[in-house]
Amino acid sequence: MGAGSLLLLLILHGLLWNLLVGRRLASLTQACRRLMQGDYSRQVQTTGLLHGGDELGVLAEAFNTMAEKIQEQQGEMETLATHDSLTGLLNRRALMQRLEEEVARAERYGTSVTLLMLDLDGFKEINDHHGHVIGDEVLHRFAEEVLRPAVRATDIVARYGGDEFVVGLCRRPHQRAPTKLAAALRNVWRSL
Repeated sequence: MGAGSLLLLLILHGLLWNLLVGRRLASLTQACRRLMQGDYSRQVQTTGLLHGGDELGVLAEAFNTMAEKIQEQQGEMETLATHDSLTGLLNRRALMQRLEEEVARAERYGTSVTLLMLDLDGFKEINDHHGHVIGDEVLHRFAEEVLRPAVRATDIVARYGGDEFVVGLCRRPHQRAPTKLAAALRNVWRSL
């Protein structure tokens, strides 16, 4: 075998290695960089002509599974950090953040934000007479069956603490809407 043939064979070997291994390693490297920057959405290709069940294919599948689990867990942690575990409503921290955003939006567009502070009258007696498990169920059902259906998607509903809730009415066209909603919520609570 002459020098020219050997050189051609080495070039072909290098091209083939780059095609079968180099590009796949580059793809995994790019995915790792995206993952380090918090982008879990892009997957590493694991199928096709150049991707199979070899070590790099297994590594790519493991990487994709890991990225999906991290993204899922991050979503769960965000929900835990922003929502009340009993009612599923926004917690006080998330309420304050949303209120800042809505007040800034209202100032920018010349609209208003109205807050309703709700305290469930007689709730202490429910806990005292029926126990905290029943009290928790009452709070949960009040949030799910009374508050959520009463507001729009653009409104804010949060558990402020204990038996206190906040409803932020955002971008409502009529000034009487908060009064009507407050009266309706009061009547529903009294009827329970």
